[in-house]
Amino acid sequence: MRTPREFGERVRLLREARDIKQTTVAQALGYAPSVENSPISKLERGALNLTLRKLFMLADTLGVEPAELFMPSPEAAPPAQNPLGEDTPAAAPVGVEMSPDARQALQRVAELLASANAEIRRRTMDQIEQLLAWKEKYDRQRSTGGAGDTVAS
Repeated sequence: MRTPREFGERVRLLREARDIKQTTVAQALGYAPSVENSPISKLERGALNLTLRKLFMLADTLGVEPAELFMPSPEAAPPAQNPLGEDTPAAAPVGVEMSPDARQALQRVAELLASANAEIRRRTMDQIEQLLAWKEKYDRQRSTGGAGDTVAS
């Protein structure tokens, strides 16, 4: 899987195979259900990005492991090369370029979270989102010449 559109197609196939409506998925992800301009319709067209937390919520709603969202559809051609090895599904978010080390670390996190219970997954996601928020704040401070190299919480 290489593009947001391919990811969206995978989500659509998984949703339809389970006979789940877009509005059901939207509500599970915290979106207001709407007929027009549905966020899930946008997701399935590759026009909406999800946070890591919402990716896990989507996987739970569809009854699949998070890594399964990134696996190619059965009718799709196999990817040219998986940097993690042929037997390992790539777990990088769609449309995000990553170094092999970062991709490997993300794969390990995905494997650990897949085997964890829902409460541990939720707490881990909260910690990851906090780290990402700190990193964004740090990057903004550095780019604007802000308060040195420290980040206050």
